[in-house]
Amino acid sequence: MVDCTQISRPTQGSIFNFAHHEDYPSDEILGLLITARCDIANDKADKFSYLPTIPLGIWCKKELPAILKARESKSVENQLNTYLKKTNLTTNSVKIYGFNNIRTVFNNQLGRKDKEKGLEKLDRYEALTKSSDHHYLKTYFEKEIELIFKDIIKNKHMSYFFIDEIGSYGPCITNLREVSHMDSNAAKIISGGIELHKLTDRKSPINCINNIDPDGIACLIGQLRSPYIELLMQRFAENFTRIGIDDPSDDLISSIATRF
Repeated sequence: MVDCTQISRPTQGSIFNFAHHEDYPSDEILGLLITARCDIANDKADKFSYLPTIPLGIWCKKELPAILKARESKSVENQLNTYLKKTNLTTNSVKIYGFNNIRTVFNNQLGRKDKEKGLEKLDRYEALTKSSDHHYLKTYFEKEIELIFKDIIKNKHMSYFFIDEIGSYGPCITNLREVSHMDSNAAKIISGGIELHKLTDRKSPINCINNIDPDGIACLIGQLRSPYIELLMQRFAENFTRIGIDDPSDDLISSIATRF
């Protein structure tokens, strides 16, 4: 997907390291240029746009837990409620009395099978509500996390684009919703490479670079090949051109399903 051998000047699909993004102030992430090729080639753009492209290990720490919680919170809560109701409790009871007290209630009031399943659902609910450690969450939601990866790797998740490998950075995920910008002169400086320790001596800062490693060098490191760059641009455009409408009512869905 990415050519890391022939890198000359910036163009659409070029990838550079030490990209700045406010959500990753302490991490080295990459930037992928999305400005039109002709505008870059003919110097028609004063500013270039790029998308944050995050190495998979960093992405898992920062974004995977939030996706898992958004997908699974309601289901996990409903599953737990099945057993809370048997002891005349609700999820509000968990917030008031705490998880350990609810475990005591389950142990004392539920039968063997219900107790086993209820405690399992309680553990999953506690993990999802209290932890943002993706390794810990995986012990309770391995299948669910696998489905998230499956959607992203197959490029079925509308917010992300999966890149199988970018040199030593390994697999990466491009965030299609977070557009950042750089001055065109900054792009030219990056294409030639700049040592990060020299950024502090410049009169005008390069805001697209995250100066987190004094020994690092910001430069172009790869080029997303065709047809993948075209696919990425198509999916990026879909995010910003789709029309948002209300979901059909549940009553309408039930009516149609019943009649036909």
